[in-house]
Amino acid sequence: MAKIHELRFELLNHPPYSPDLAPSDFFLFPQLKTALGGQRFSSNEELITFVNDYFAEKNAEYYLDGLQRWEHRWEKCVELQGDYVEK
Repeated sequence: MAKIHELRFELLNHPPYSPDLAPSDFFLFPQLKTALGGQRFSSNEELITFVNDYFAEKNAEYYLDGLQRWEHRWEKCVELQGDYVEK
């Protein structure tokens, strides 16, 4: 908490965790899940390499677009005081 104050971040009241607001849940992992479909890996290392390569192949626009969509979701959630659900 001291670091937050030191960096002069403002803490906002927010709703409990929502997958609608987690970039990993709405734009990173669903596409990764599709890419993993039907794959078989002989070791954890092979899987880790696949996932690292998958994300390394994504260009900057992929991540920028996802973060911009996340920002829109976050703003909408704040505007609706937490009653936000993406359908």
